[in-house]
Amino acid sequence: MISRAPASGKGTQCELITKKYGLVHVAAGYLLRAEVASGTENGKRAKEYMEKGQLVPNEIVVMMVKERLSQPDSEEKGWLLDGYPRSGSQATSLKKFGFDPDIFILLKVSWQKSPLMAKKNLPRIWSTKAPRKSATSFWFDQYLKHRETSSH
Repeated sequence: MISRAPASGKGTQCELITKKYGLVHVAAGYLLRAEVASGTENGKRAKEYMEKGQLVPNEIVVMMVKERLSQPDSEEKGWLLDGYPRSGSQATSLKKFGFDPDIFILLKVSWQKSPLMAKKNLPRIWSTKAPRKSATSFWFDQYLKHRETSSH
């Protein structure tokens, strides 16, 4: 699993990692567009929200990701989740389905060295009203718990 803000280089790193290790690259945005284009049931449901300019509900996106991670190529080769899950509730849902990453990569990017990243993300940062439990902190907490229990 790889995480960081948009325009931080996740896609570039995912391309390099999946090529080197033969993993399946899974990005929620790509899945949404592919499901809508294919006219699947999840795609039809997602399209209704997207056409209204609304966020696609978690339960639809989680099912799309779950179905993709359950496909034979993902099970055989392994997978790299790109920028997903984005919330603690999405992470909890994936964990309930038995998807637990072996490795969590958090890209460290300097805002000063990435003007595009700063431009894309500053409005989001300033418009945030209340802190939320992010997926990043959820998985990091899970990793720490795993380390504590496996070191005894």
